[in-house]
Amino acid sequence: MPPNAPDSSPPTVVIGICAYNAATRIIPTLEAIAGQDRLGGRITRTVVIDNNSTDDTSGAVQAFAAKHPQIPIEVVREPKPGKVEAMRTFFRITTEPYIMLTDDDTLPAPRWAAALTQLLDDHPRAGIASGPVKPKWEAGPTRLARVYVQSLGDQDFGPSRMRLDDSRSFLMGASLGIRRQAFDESRWMTDSKLVARTGTALECGAEDAEVCFLIRQAGWEVWYEPDAPMLHRIPAARQTPEYLARLRESICRGDPKLRWIAEGCDPLWATRADDETARAKRQYLKTLLFDWRPLRRQVRIAERRGKLAGWSSLARELADGPRP
Repeated sequence: MPPNAPDSSPPTVVIGICAYNAATRIIPTLEAIAGQDRLGGRITRTVVIDNNSTDDTSGAVQAFAAKHPQIPIEVVREPKPGKVEAMRTFFRITTEPYIMLTDDDTLPAPRWAAALTQLLDDHPRAGIASGPVKPKWEAGPTRLARVYVQSLGDQDFGPSRMRLDDSRSFLMGASLGIRRQAFDESRWMTDSKLVARTGTALECGAEDAEVCFLIRQAGWEVWYEPDAPMLHRIPAARQTPEYLARLRESICRGDPKLRWIAEGCDPLWATRADDETARAKRQYLKTLLFDWRPLRRQVRIAERRGKLAGWSSLARELADGPRP
């Protein structure tokens, strides 16, 4: 290639896995990653971010990598807890133009990364994409888990490729294909406004939605690719009323701020936040007094409590801003 000639080679791809205390959980995920279509060498490596694990997650990954030297697998430890910190570390230490991101409890299909890569190739303004994510029940499922399956991890927008244009639509963080230029222009690294899950604490966990919102607001497109499926493993411990109550409370607590971010962080939401706080308080008291359904009472009360906390927090944050 002549000096200073543009590089016509296709963009390279890196796969990232955010992991926490995954020593006994991550091996099936690594096996699925090892079985990916390598796209003729475009997939350069897999990077596992060990997010302050207290078990031997790093050792388990390194042992797997030693047995599969033909598949470059690196492990990097991030001592700050929280998936946001793991993601920031991953984006900071990698340079590949295309990024495939998943979690330590997924089973991507063999052409998962290839299909998302093909979509990014086909649509130059596609900034972020995802495919179907279906639960793989490791026990059960319980009746309550079936009711809240979408919160546990279930994404399916149908059999056809589609662009998601609604300002509030987003993709699951367990399966993301991201164009680095779009991510950089989203300014998520510096402008993220959410607190993510920290270890076993269920704090909002909506970094995936925020990334989608900011990428779309930066002028890029959000896409769904049906040919990039994966399974999301759901153990028995995530199907109990106690876990589902905590999960739904965290989601409902984060929803008001997500809606605000999706609307471009409009400061004129201050009055609306006050009104929604009052409404959430009425709903919480009504549920506390009158919803006695034995299967769902614990979760419904947690949802209402989370929504009240979320709107109250947003109202306090916007209290000093301009009002209509």
